[in-house]
Amino acid sequence: MNILKILGVLAVIIFVFWFILWKRYQGKVLYIGKDNIPFNYLEKKKLPCSYSPHWKFGLDPMVNTGAAFSQNKSKYRPTREILYGEDGGEFGIDWFVDDKHNNFAPDAPILVLVHGLSGGSSEPYLQKLGLRTMRKLGWRTVCVLFRGCCGTKLTTHTIYNGAFTSDLHVALRTISDRFPKAKIALVGYSLGANVIAKYLGERTSKQRPAIKYKHVTENQPIPKQLICAVSICCPFDLVNSDKIYNDKLQLFLGKPLLKYLAKHRDSVKTIEGFEEMEKKFNEAGDFRCRVFDNTFTCKLSGYNTGLEYYADASSARYIDGIQIPTLFISAKNDPISLYSGIPLNEIEKNKMTGAIITPCGGHLGFFSMFDTAKTLDEEIVVEFVSKAFNSDEEKTD
Repeated sequence: MNILKILGVLAVIIFVFWFILWKRYQGKVLYIGKDNIPFNYLEKKKLPCSYSPHWKFGLDPMVNTGAAFSQNKSKYRPTREILYGEDGGEFGIDWFVDDKHNNFAPDAPILVLVHGLSGGSSEPYLQKLGLRTMRKLGWRTVCVLFRGCCGTKLTTHTIYNGAFTSDLHVALRTISDRFPKAKIALVGYSLGANVIAKYLGERTSKQRPAIKYKHVTENQPIPKQLICAVSICCPFDLVNSDKIYNDKLQLFLGKPLLKYLAKHRDSVKTIEGFEEMEKKFNEAGDFRCRVFDNTFTCKLSGYNTGLEYYADASSARYIDGIQIPTLFISAKNDPISLYSGIPLNEIEKNKMTGAIITPCGGHLGFFSMFDTAKTLDEEIVVEFVSKAFNSDEEKTD
C-alpha cells in the first residue's frame, strides 16, 4: 500500500510538472509568409504539437539557451583552410571530412554554415548538423569562420562585426568557383544568421549600407549556385536589442568580445589612439556589449557611433532585397534575438522569405521534450535544404 501511495504521489508530481511545461510553452506556432516560396520546400506545413523544450532545461529561456552550448559536444575537429578577404586579411573555413567521408562527387551538394558571436565550427549546435549532413546525407559541409575566431589569426586591423559580409562573399565565391556544378545552401546561427540575411539583401535592398564592402561597390553578384538559405535565431534589429537588453545580458554578450580583443591585441594595438581608447575602457570598468561596440567596434570598422553601427548591421533593413528562398527560424521567448525585432511585415511582403516562430526554445535551444540530440531547427533545415537540393531546377554550369 505504501508503494502505491508513493507511486501515486510521483505520478501527481510528474503530471503537475508536465502541465506547467505544457501551459507555459504550448503556444501557437507562427508561420509568416506561409504562401511564400520558402514554404514550398517544406512538406510538413505544421510542426508537431508535442514540441516543447527539453524537460531539464525548458523552465527558463536562459537555461534553455545555455543548454544549446553544452549539449551534444563532440571531440571532432574539421579540416581548416585559410582564405584571404577583399582587403588581404586572413580568415578560415573548416571542412567537415573524415576518413570515410572525404571523396565527394564533383556535383555533391554543399552546405555552408556560419557560426554565432565569437564561436566557430566546434559549437555543438552547428557541429551536430555538420556531421549529420556530411556523414548521413553525403553533402560537402563547410563552416565559414569570422576573423580571429576559433583559433584563426587576425592579420589586419579589421575585426568582424554583425555587418561584415565581405569574407562570407569571398568564401562563397571561392567554393562556387571550385565546385561549379554543385548546388549550395547557406545556414547561419545567431550573429551569423544576421550576417547571411544582410549579405543576401544588401545589394538590392532599397536601404543602402553605410559601410559598403568591395563586393557591394563593384556590384559583384551572389554566386548562382547558392539556391537557398536558413537563418536561425537572427537578431534582426540590433538597435532595438541594444535598447532592451539589461545590464546582465549586456555583460554576458560583452565577455566573449573582451576575450577576442585580448587575444588579438597585438594585431590592433598599432592603430592610432588604440592604447588611449583601451585605457579609458578599462578605467571605466564597464564591459557591457554596447560600451565595447562604441569604443572598439566603431573605431575598428569605420562607424562614427554605436547607433550607426547597430542600424547598419540590422538585417531587418535588407529583407526586401533577398532574392533566393530564405527561411527564418526563431523562438518567441528568445532572450537574445528578440521577438520584438523580427520584421514580420517585411518577411511576409517578400515572396522569397518566410519565417517559423515557435513559442519557446530560447536562443538556439530547440530541443525535443525528452531528447536533446534531436532539435527542431535541425530537422527543419534538413527537410528544407534537401528539398531545394533535389528540386528539378538544373544546376548552374
